[in-house]
Amino acid sequence: MFLPPAFAVLVAAARAQTVENDRWRFDGDAEIAQLVRASTEGTDMVGRFSFKCRAHSGEVETTIILDKGDLGEIGDLIKRDGAPEFRMLPDLDNLEFKIESNNMYGWTMLFTVDAGSEFMRSFGRSGQLRYRLGKTTRQYGTTAGKDDAAAFVDACSKK
Repeated sequence: MFLPPAFAVLVAAARAQTVENDRWRFDGDAEIAQLVRASTEGTDMVGRFSFKCRAHSGEVETTIILDKGDLGEIGDLIKRDGAPEFRMLPDLDNLEFKIESNNMYGWTMLFTVDAGSEFMRSFGRSGQLRYRLGKTTRQYGTTAGKDDAAAFVDACSKK
């Protein structure tokens, strides 16, 4: 199948724009606040982490779309019959989590964090987060949209 060169240029431009627009995106009102990483507003194509809270509740519901590395670490924990070792760095240790599967995103991990934790404050300042699952520490995020990350943390924090 032959595609004209102009089509290839359009596809390359669309891909570049998608990467260029990838950022944290905040949506909130007086009751609910949400934060996702996405390249456009109002899309189902979101990044690995998403956050949701009731306004000023102090609790943030967090979802991670698990990748193969995460699944391997979880598999190793299960094989060793070890205690689940999950931390959001720098200060949230031994978080309880639930693993689910769904048709849209595959395997996900759900947990709740304190909006006033150093983890959330650091995330709000930088747009970056670090977590440790098993023996592996990972970093995720982008500085693009870090003002939205800060607005989300503020919306979730107790007043």
